Amino acid sequence: MPLNNPVGSPTSQGNYIGNDTANRAIPHGLNRVPKIVSLFGGVYQHTIYGGVAIITYVDNAASGYKAVTAPDSTYFYVGNAASYQQSANRGAGGPDTIQWVAIG
Repeated sequence: MPLNNPVGSPTSQGNYIGNDTANRAIPHGLNRVPKIVSLFGGVYQHTIYGGVAIITYVDNAASGYKAVTAPDSTYFYVGNAASYQQSANRGAGGPDTIQWVAIG
């Protein structure tokens, strides 16, 4: 299904490989704080909402959130030392390859 993306709401996409780092900065290229970033890969699906310093996660058995640095006009952030897998930056035992889409 195509994404309904109104004129004036830029999107960008990319991928990265997890590396077990807290508050890892991922450049998104929007030149504004993204309204939402959706991340897919590994066991969980993750979401980051603009201006909020958390990353949410969900799979068929668990859901919750982990604290990370709030996204800014250059980067969104992943990785919380309490669980790199639940915070979209698992390296050891993986590593996870994460695909992402940011919507401005």
